[in-house]
Amino acid sequence: MPVTPPVSAIPPEVTGSTPGRGRMRDSPVTRVLDLRPADGGDPARHRQRFWVRTRNRLDDQPLLHVCALTYISDLSLASTASLPYRTEATMMISSLDHAVWFHRPCRADEWLLFAQHSTNAAGARGLVNGEFFTQDGKLVASVMQEVLMRPIGPPPERHLPNDR
Repeated sequence: MPVTPPVSAIPPEVTGSTPGRGRMRDSPVTRVLDLRPADGGDPARHRQRFWVRTRNRLDDQPLLHVCALTYISDLSLASTASLPYRTEATMMISSLDHAVWFHRPCRADEWLLFAQHSTNAAGARGLVNGEFFTQDGKLVASVMQEVLMRPIGPPPERHLPNDR
């Protein structure tokens, strides 16, 4: 498991810097998921990490947790591929394919570290891998996504986390 601050050290008020650089703030996603950035995203290393769980307790059906984790896995992989380019242009990003491998059972309503890393970005395409870890370091799922990235305009304006 990557070295990151424990989720208990990250206050919930930090949600303005959730994955997507604030675009998810006050969205339907953040109403159902608790997202806490573990590193704020690192464009130089093409990675971002965050802690995630559902806000409400889920039923004990294993398939429900698999479905929730699959949904969570598709939230920010594409944005990880575009991290190095965000200062250059506003990017249009589209998923080309997405795969998830489940290694062991887990609960989507308990904290999971979602560590993502873009292994390649060239020729308008990006490849991103991700791993989900429990708080005690067990790898529960791995994901891969290929994305199409195209510049569509100048870089977005930067706002402070509390700006709206």
